[in-house]
Amino acid sequence: MAKVPKRFALDFDPPTVVLEYEKNGSLFHYKMKLKNLTPDTDTRNVAQKLIDRHLQFCKDRINTSQVERLVRKLVYALEEDPPSGGGGGGIALDGDLNKVSEAELAQAKAMMSETFDKNFVGREDPSYIHDKRVDFGPPQEENDWDDDF
Repeated sequence: MAKVPKRFALDFDPPTVVLEYEKNGSLFHYKMKLKNLTPDTDTRNVAQKLIDRHLQFCKDRINTSQVERLVRKLVYALEEDPPSGGGGGGIALDGDLNKVSEAELAQAKAMMSETFDKNFVGREDPSYIHDKRVDFGPPQEENDWDDDF
């Protein structure tokens, strides 16, 4: 049975076009990495080379302009977010950390620990106050959840 393309996905690090295809009723993913992609890359040329190189998936079924748009998104991401020399990556701490890999979770925890250590005021610190109380004054905006008190 033939391989029938279903949809595309993008992976931005490293720049990769992922093609989901169906064969014998099962879905598979085929990854096409773009190793030498730079912000000044000719997207039309890259798209045509991808299609030519992967004819078994792309023959007469995939529009060149669609692949070009995907490559353009990868190039645009390179322009917006240049690779950092430190390799620290960008874990979004405001995202759902229950859905990330163990390595990403460890990296996020390390970032949180570093921020905590930077802001921590211990007993030995001259600015340490044991029972610090702050009066924030009257409410700045309307709320009804604490009117019972």
